[in-house]
Amino acid sequence: MSSSYKFDDFFSNKTLNKVHGLPDTQGLQKVSKKFKRNTRAVITPLGGGQYGRLFLVLSDTECNLLHGAVSVVVPMDPGPFTLAGRMSAAVISMVEKAHVTNIVNYYKFQVLKCILKNRLIEAFNPVYFNSIP
Repeated sequence: MSSSYKFDDFFSNKTLNKVHGLPDTQGLQKVSKKFKRNTRAVITPLGGGQYGRLFLVLSDTECNLLHGAVSVVVPMDPGPFTLAGRMSAAVISMVEKAHVTNIVNYYKFQVLKCILKNRLIEAFNPVYFNSIP
């Protein structure tokens, strides 16, 4: 676990092409292709095989159609550390380390989702993300 873990280091496209004006099919396809390339490049211990974190931008059906894709286990918030019953110090230490690993995986997953969302938003004019009254 390194505190200097940067998802940008994995991205093949550090920025997505800016779509100027009203997004058209061609502009959306260019952004989508680079966006998918970035998610696929991020390695993960969660499953997915050679597809990295592509599962973040594909539907379950699309993921199931990928050749050689491995089922993905999306990390859930493990909540606070608790102990159930009597355990030896060695077992408590092992359970605590596993809990810390689960927390780190969960937060890395959440951070990546935020980074990807922000990258996608940056590619388009903000007016297209404003709510309609």
